[in-house]
Amino acid sequence: MTGNRSLLLPLLAGLAATVVVLLAFGGHYLFGQSGKTEPDTLSYPPSILRTSLKPPDNPAMEKPPGFLPPESVSVPILVYHNIAPHRPTESKMQQIFTVSPQMFDRQLRFLADSGYHPILPQLMRDVLDGTAQLPDKPVMLTFDDGWRTQYENAYPLLEEFGFKAVFYVFTNPMLHDNNRYLSWDMLSEMESHGMAVGSHSVTHPYLKKSSDEELTRELTQSRRSLEQNLGHQVYDFAYPFGQVDGRISAAVAQAGYLTARTLVHRTVATKKSLLELGGYIVTENFADFTGIFEVKK
Repeated sequence: MTGNRSLLLPLLAGLAATVVVLLAFGGHYLFGQSGKTEPDTLSYPPSILRTSLKPPDNPAMEKPPGFLPPESVSVPILVYHNIAPHRPTESKMQQIFTVSPQMFDRQLRFLADSGYHPILPQLMRDVLDGTAQLPDKPVMLTFDDGWRTQYENAYPLLEEFGFKAVFYVFTNPMLHDNNRYLSWDMLSEMESHGMAVGSHSVTHPYLKKSSDEELTRELTQSRRSLEQNLGHQVYDFAYPFGQVDGRISAAVAQAGYLTARTLVHRTVATKKSLLELGGYIVTENFADFTGIFEVKK
């Protein structure tokens, strides 16, 4: 019996190690990060956070319409993630990327009271093509990752205010029926009420670390999944973690996207910069939120 026990212990240890490895790879497969287990947020690198979360300070944002460069538009693009009540046990990352429904309501009310008109990427493309006009005080509301709380808590408030928004989703969770993420039926319902859907890749990877083959797969397969399940072509993309360089933007264009959003603090866009649109991550800080709309002198 003692000899059998001595053989059993190494076997159990090996089995436990195998399970840990499988869980790590499973996390990467579903969420684009090895070992991802924490709900409602993805871990952004500190360097990206420092750049993307600093208070708005880009002086080019800021020019009134009469002073914009020729053939350009100025549209603040807001970037939301999880819309849910804060919890005492949430992590620092969840605190940053979670906006409570109460604060979201306050932010939407600010936009409505200030006369802002939410638009979708297609209108921006049409305006820059010369076939449409922007409304006064345009703004774009975007939601990244496809958390189910966006349907449960953000979508009803958008409907209440009569606002449109675009939801950038990475597709692997939906292909695996992960109930923390939006479903195809939810996306279809929101589209039928005027919302738009864009791609956020397949697994939300760090694209700068992806090989050319992996990059192409992330861009093309996510677009194909969206088009097959939603029944229409998809032209809009948001870079996971805001990561973009010349190689990545060229691959995005090759994959058939017409707009792509970064996390750079910038509102001015031209036809040549549609694949590097700016974006402002929205947090619970209302002063930072209103600061996005202040015209810099």
